[in-house]
Amino acid sequence: MKKVMGKKGRIITVIVCCSVIVILLSVVYVLKTQKQVYYNALNQDDKQVADIYARMYETPVEDIAEMKAKSNDWETVQKQLDIDFFTIGENIKYQMEKEGYALEDLYEAEKLSQKTGKRALSLAKAKGKAAEGRKWSEVVSDEEIKTTEEQLGLSEEQVKELEKRKLNTDERIDIAILCLNGTYTWGEILKELDQGKKVPELAKR
Repeated sequence: MKKVMGKKGRIITVIVCCSVIVILLSVVYVLKTQKQVYYNALNQDDKQVADIYARMYETPVEDIAEMKAKSNDWETVQKQLDIDFFTIGENIKYQMEKEGYALEDLYEAEKLSQKTGKRALSLAKAKGKAAEGRKWSEVVSDEEIKTTEEQLGLSEEQVKELEKRKLNTDERIDIAILCLNGTYTWGEILKELDQGKKVPELAKR
């Protein structure tokens, strides 16, 4: 009798577990579908912005579309993406410190995130816990320290070329974005600049 009850108990447990899995998968599917709806609702220009942010911040484009739908303001979206990408939340810092990460490493990860264009939390985890004794030079090389323009896809040589043309940082960043989103190729950018076009004029294309 006990064996029968035990067998029934295991069967019930399996059924319950399967039901929970099915429910969780259904919830995930509904959420994913809803996020896709947010993206599909964007106009073409907003989709382009969302695609760029997705590449820049290593974030699913559907999540970005959801943020845009809830804030209806790209500036607010970018500020939140900056916070999520370049900083580590205080609650997360507290928990990681309890797990053995050095607090100074967490702050250093935030600084290096700005310089390398890599997510701060990923850098902190790559550095590892204090007891592991890993050095930052083992995690980030000098070659990985990049300007904002380079993080957006321009090469060091291309940045220098724009500097020779007396373009300021904001103008160089704008050009990097124009190349990133496919509005211009690098050759087309140089051609337009040679013809006397200003960066704000290029952005109107």
